[in-house]
Amino acid sequence: MLDRAALGLGSDWAPDRVYLDRGPAWLRRHAEAGGGPAFLFVLTMANHAPHDRRYRGDDAPPTEPIADRELDEYLRRLRATARDYAAFRDALAAALPSRRFVIVHFGDHQPPFTAGLLGHHTPWGSVPEQFPREHLAYRTYVAIDGVNRVPTIAPDLPDEIEIAYLGTVVLEAAGLPLDPLHALRRDLMRRHGGALWFADGGRLAAAINRRMLERGLLVRH
Repeated sequence: MLDRAALGLGSDWAPDRVYLDRGPAWLRRHAEAGGGPAFLFVLTMANHAPHDRRYRGDDAPPTEPIADRELDEYLRRLRATARDYAAFRDALAAALPSRRFVIVHFGDHQPPFTAGLLGHHTPWGSVPEQFPREHLAYRTYVAIDGVNRVPTIAPDLPDEIEIAYLGTVVLEAAGLPLDPLHALRRDLMRRHGGALWFADGGRLAAAINRRMLERGLLVRH
């Protein structure tokens, strides 16, 4: 694991490229050592809250004012994120031209100012408990990209899925075989239209978790 301490950073708030640039070199070393399929997880923070202050004005491209201060800052940083991601993609293709990659990028939650855009004004950092759990405020994006490979996206994949299904979708996108547990998840995902916890108030999710515990795929804390 390479965290901010290992990289000599004084804060988690660093440009995306600081973390993304380490990816191609690590994967190249893995391939040169004869390694097979590899999984790399990169956590980026440049566009994390707070958005009420300007982040690294010399790093993120300027944008014209569109809405309010926080949204404008979010969009400004998003341009930097898009630039750094494109550079990462190019570096990956150059470092390992004969290897195939599936890249999944997603946001783990909405930025705090989303509540205001949806007509709810909550203090910064608070959890908007007044929202129904199906509310738009709890939805975020998932994008699947490929380098030297076109990801396999099933035509019957639901437009919205719960995050618990993401691993199964990624395995399918990479063309890797599914073990019995992921095959079960795939079938449940289609049967319940992408819902798991929301399918029956958590009973189905609990049953899946029990099965994973029994097989040693989850560890109790």
